[in-house]
Amino acid sequence: MGETATAKPDAAGKSVVLQPGLPEEDAGIEREPCETQRGCADAAEATVAARVRRNLLPCYGKIASGEVWGRTADWKGIFARRSAAGGAGRADDLKSMKLLFDSCAKLGLVHENEMV
Repeated sequence: MGETATAKPDAAGKSVVLQPGLPEEDAGIEREPCETQRGCADAAEATVAARVRRNLLPCYGKIASGEVWGRTADWKGIFARRSAAGGAGRADDLKSMKLLFDSCAKLGLVHENEMV
């Protein structure tokens, strides 16, 4: 026997067509099995809680390295914008910026072009 789709009004008064043989609502995610349930091979909760705390913050060296890379990217962006802008004095501006960038690279404030 062929079942026909039934129409029921929703809260807004619109007609909602329900497919034949399907429940009006599913069971919901609350009734699904959890993927994070503890298994018999997992460490006991007391053992996990007693572990030594770890500092997950980056060390000073990583922060300083990130600052140098950020500064390098900023300078490269400024240089690229000035290169694309054109106008009077562009060649002199780029020459001055290159000299300044090379000086900063020697001091370790930015990375050289070959540095990856």
